[in-house]
Amino acid sequence: MKRTHLALLFSLITAPSLAMEVQESQDFLTPEELLHCCEPLPEELSGAATWVREHAKLFTSFRLPNLGELTEVKHYRKTDSLSKDMPRIVKLTNLQDALGYKMRMHDKKEFTDYISCDHNLGKDNFVVKATSYINQLRSRISSAGVFSREPYVEENGNRVFWKENDIAQATDYDFHCHQVPAMVAYYRLMKKRLQGKKIQPVATYPVHYGESTEFHDGNYVAVQPRLTEDYICLDKLDKIERNKLITKERLEDLADAIEAGAWDFGWYNLWLHKPDNTFWITDLKKPSDEGYGPNAASKTAVLNNGNGTEQDRALQWHLNRLSGYCSVRQYILSWLENKDEMQQQWDCITETRMGIQNWEEFKKQMPRFCEQKII
Repeated sequence: MKRTHLALLFSLITAPSLAMEVQESQDFLTPEELLHCCEPLPEELSGAATWVREHAKLFTSFRLPNLGELTEVKHYRKTDSLSKDMPRIVKLTNLQDALGYKMRMHDKKEFTDYISCDHNLGKDNFVVKATSYINQLRSRISSAGVFSREPYVEENGNRVFWKENDIAQATDYDFHCHQVPAMVAYYRLMKKRLQGKKIQPVATYPVHYGESTEFHDGNYVAVQPRLTEDYICLDKLDKIERNKLITKERLEDLADAIEAGAWDFGWYNLWLHKPDNTFWITDLKKPSDEGYGPNAASKTAVLNNGNGTEQDRALQWHLNRLSGYCSVRQYILSWLENKDEMQQQWDCITETRMGIQNWEEFKKQMPRFCEQKII
């Protein structure tokens, strides 16, 4: 399915749009290059580094174990041992249909992509994000060269996300997940490309906890500042407030963010800084089915694999751009009272920015892609 998406996508967009991305390829670094040039953790978040080091054993327990058979995956999914390590900070609940966990961040959105520790004790206010099992598994399966299914298949009346040999291959070999490096890369790239804009990424820093310094999720977690009372998540606004806030003029802000790297939009991922009316994006993850390395089925768009796969990475970047435009259309604009007018305006922006010559024809040829987010 993903191969079909790519082939059709690039038959419908204009060449200049692709050429611009290749010209700016110097913005995309390997994880090792990124680690050496990323912003250091600021003094006001120094407590986060201490807290992460003190809980290194906890984050080590989040690493995906070897899972050779589907029956073992089902068994492992039912464990509740992690909840004993995280009293008072997060609550563990099991996902119903996939290997993985979702953590309730107090009154915030529940995610399946991260195991998130929302730390609000005294003066140290920070959020620590470690990659969840389902995210690790999808990424490592892609790194092994297997395209993830969308989203599962039915076998004997059961939902199956991958074949048993897919899981065995991804967990028996030394594939690492690069979600944390990708978050740091997205922050770095978006901060650079959104200078002076009314939409910004929340600062994201790597913090070390593992045995080695190799930059991947087995050694690092991501830390972000916890947003203060001056910020409000758009998910908390009522419909009237959202209609006042999302105007035609602000559509260009959302498009600017997509061109800078943002690809996953929903009310939960947009915050408003009330004093200056600026949008802030908190969720800087990469698509979980992007892998890393020479054999990856889908390349990590925001990282340079360092192995001659630059063109594949650039193609994936454009696929993510399209996902960004589609997610705004479906998960933001479709909830507005004037949705028809706003979606029509957004379609014009999409045609212009993506270089799609006929958006309506594009939607007809790729209906499933345009009506759902790629995660």
